[in-house]
Amino acid sequence: MNLNFDLENILLLRYEDFAQNQEYIATNLINFLSISYKRRLNSIIKKFNIENVSKMSKKFDSFNEYDKKTHIHGNHISATKGSSVYKYLDKEVINLILKDKNIERIILKFDYKI
Repeated sequence: MNLNFDLENILLLRYEDFAQNQEYIATNLINFLSISYKRRLNSIIKKFNIENVSKMSKKFDSFNEYDKKTHIHGNHISATKGSSVYKYLDKEVINLILKDKNIERIILKFDYKI
């Protein structure tokens, strides 16, 4: 199935750009949605930085357990780095993904290696 969509109306962020920088994702989201900064944004970024989320996540033994208020679950922070997703997918799934022209455009936009 190939749904043709306009990438101009979609906010695309590379994992590598925001994985260690929550301010990056928040700023890009706010700019994309054309909303003004709220004072609370900095406190949210500090509260949910990768170190704090990792600590909160360790309170739970499995991915299925989570905090009902924050929705942070066990194993919330992965040890994977960058665009390693392909090592978790079988070749048939990878081929289906690569046949989709929209996904191909995203892969090219971010200069990901396949």
